[in-house]
Amino acid sequence: MGRFDSFSYLPVSDITQNISLGVTEESDPLLLGILSKSLQSLSADTIQSILSVNSTKTEQFSFGLMMRRYPVRMAAGIAAVGICISLIIFLLISLRIRKRQNRELETAKAAAETADRAKSEFLSSMSHDLRTPLNGIIGFTDYAMSENDADKKQDYLRKVKSSGELMRDMVNDTLELSRIESGKGTLDLQAVDLRDVAETVVISMKPYAELKRIELNDDFSGICGRLVLADKIKIQKIILNLVSNAIKYTKEGGRVSAVMVYVDPPEKGSNFKLSVADNGIGMSEEFRMTMFEPFTQEKRVETDAATGTGLGLSIVKKYVDLMGGTVEVKSKINSGTEVTVMLPLQGAAENDEVLKKPAVRYEMFAGKHALLIEDNDINAEIALLLLGDAGVITDRAADGKAGLEMFAGSTDGYYDFILMDIRMPVMNGFEAAAAIRGMDRTDAAAVPVIAMTADAFEESMTEARNAGMNDYIIKPVDRDAMFRTIAENIEK
Repeated sequence: MGRFDSFSYLPVSDITQNISLGVTEESDPLLLGILSKSLQSLSADTIQSILSVNSTKTEQFSFGLMMRRYPVRMAAGIAAVGICISLIIFLLISLRIRKRQNRELETAKAAAETADRAKSEFLSSMSHDLRTPLNGIIGFTDYAMSENDADKKQDYLRKVKSSGELMRDMVNDTLELSRIESGKGTLDLQAVDLRDVAETVVISMKPYAELKRIELNDDFSGICGRLVLADKIKIQKIILNLVSNAIKYTKEGGRVSAVMVYVDPPEKGSNFKLSVADNGIGMSEEFRMTMFEPFTQEKRVETDAATGTGLGLSIVKKYVDLMGGTVEVKSKINSGTEVTVMLPLQGAAENDEVLKKPAVRYEMFAGKHALLIEDNDINAEIALLLLGDAGVITDRAADGKAGLEMFAGSTDGYYDFILMDIRMPVMNGFEAAAAIRGMDRTDAAAVPVIAMTADAFEESMTEARNAGMNDYIIKPVDRDAMFRTIAENIEK
């Protein structure tokens, strides 16, 4: 049959079918006659039955049948369907990717807008809060310069110093918060008398409270004689921020109290409890939800006169967390605020003198020789005055290269220590320190080289150590801290 083997013959019931019989010419004519007569004797129903059974070829419809009958068309159809399905899948995937990208763009946009708002609020707050003490510094300096009365001049200078310290604290708070949030905050543990630490802070706040006619009470009898291992500066900062906030947000004639007690047995692992309470303007429920966030201050009519960066509570929370303690705040508008800090502090032995910071012995500096490498004339003058008061004989170089040449030109062992700025022209402090350490002379490796800079970032401190510097003093310089650092490095 060849290409006709797929043909089917299907008889229809209402159509009469005729059967004819043929034989070849070579066949016996007698056989033809017998067959012909046999056909003629068959009824129509019998013929129809014979056709249905023997002459009909049927095949069930299937995919294979269609492939055999129409291979080219089926292949083309399958390819077309495959292309359509692939296109649909591609469009669906593209749509999902587009939606995800849109969501990511919206999230990034929202984050950028939030960052922009935070940046604007930060700059606005810092601009206001830095300009406030700066105005006092410039204003009272002008008055002091033109005032002939010695007492008034001294009063103006005290106000200049107070404003300068406020500005310094704002900058330090911002840098300290950044350092803690980057995971670089550490505790400087030493044996301290906790009562002495707390009372020193509250006593320093008494004049501030008296100016507002606020009654400031304290009770630290519950920690009398308690010598503990603690970070003295951070403990003081916690108490200072809480007490100053209480005074700031309490109206004239109000009350503020600071109480610290020893807790035995400990509560949730903490054995010291500090409570600072006031009867001031209080906080709203909404503000308490965000009060520990940096640069956050509640905007109310009662707070318009209050100045600050909004970093006080943020730093308190960060310090307390660093020490493993907790902070709880109870407050209600116009009914006052109570802040409770719980701290786990380890006791220290009475004879544990090694952990105590010794008092600075200024007499040890008399006759010492120092090399001061500082490009800023005002900073250099301040450092020269401080060193001169302690009896230090100081040479000054205006940049790293000049300082390197002065050290190279000195006799071996002449300088007892070097104070070096970092950001200087010609040759910076890192380069100068490394060059000094690389010199071929006996004192090059031994002389203490101490950075004295306004750069307070951890990365710069690490770079200073890598350059061969022994220690790091941050400007504005604290007199006792500076000489203590110098003494520690000379004695080493």
